[in-house]
Amino acid sequence: MRIINKFLVIFLLLVLSSCVLKKNYNVLSDFESHLIYKGDYRSYLGLEYLDFARRYRAVDDNYATEYFSTKGLRVITDEDIIPENPRDWNADESQIELMMLMQTRLENLMGKEYLQKNIPIQLAHLVYLYDCWIARESNSVFIADEMARCRVRFIKLLNEIEYYLANINRDRSKPIKIEKPEFELFRINFDFDSSNLNDKAFYDLYKALSYIESINRGFKVLLVGNADRLGSKIYNKALSLNRVLTVKNYLIKNGVDESFIISKALGEEFPEIITFDGKSNQPNRSVEIYVITGLSDYVVKELPVPLVKNQVYQNEIRKARQSKGLNN
Repeated sequence: MRIINKFLVIFLLLVLSSCVLKKNYNVLSDFESHLIYKGDYRSYLGLEYLDFARRYRAVDDNYATEYFSTKGLRVITDEDIIPENPRDWNADESQIELMMLMQTRLENLMGKEYLQKNIPIQLAHLVYLYDCWIARESNSVFIADEMARCRVRFIKLLNEIEYYLANINRDRSKPIKIEKPEFELFRINFDFDSSNLNDKAFYDLYKALSYIESINRGFKVLLVGNADRLGSKIYNKALSLNRVLTVKNYLIKNGVDESFIISKALGEEFPEIITFDGKSNQPNRSVEIYVITGLSDYVVKELPVPLVKNQVYQNEIRKARQSKGLNN
């Protein structure tokens, strides 16, 4: 692997020396397919910086575009990088102490080869989220809630990785068995700005009820309400809650015991299809019905929604690969 990396470094240096006038953004873009194929920690981090540079390019911030493109090139050529210094980006003085504390915790994780090898995607995304938090706060073109997303997601992922590392280190002799949920998913779509059931929704609810009636063992029904990104976050949160209540009441009226139902309203937080703010998309206007079996009541109640949704994505990817004759 080190030999391959050395060849990559030499090749990149040749490209850079022969393309003096070529922007670093374009150079990094040229290596995108290679980085996707390679799939290690540095490749994933290079892709994160490429995506970040593209976002700045979209708002004509040429300096930041080239800055993070250069940082991406340094990453994929095995150069060491450090998280952004908030003082270099004129960060809010009231946040400096928090930022520096988080930077120390991040650097502690960045240096662990175990994490680079076992959770490269998550670690690379964590490094990006920190730089996103620091850099975007100083740029007025990014609205406050966009900056907050990077900050909140960074802190959440940081805590999760530290928790993961602490549990691995606590008992290395016994691998941690993650209890994956078994479930069937039924998606109920709603019309724009509505929490009323349409004809298609009634049909899909009938299928969900038929499946529930066929179960001969313990189960729980997890309802996850969603909204698209048209409208304010507060309004979308309330709209997703109303949609959940509509589906919940329908299930109860048709014989599902209320004690079997767990409800969560997420608003626009976990979209089925990622869109920009202000975009309307029906797949995001939904209530997802997860009929979960094989888990205790306590585990189901504490089950993170991202884990359930990630299981859906994994199943879809597996099916797509099988349809193309690829190995799982």
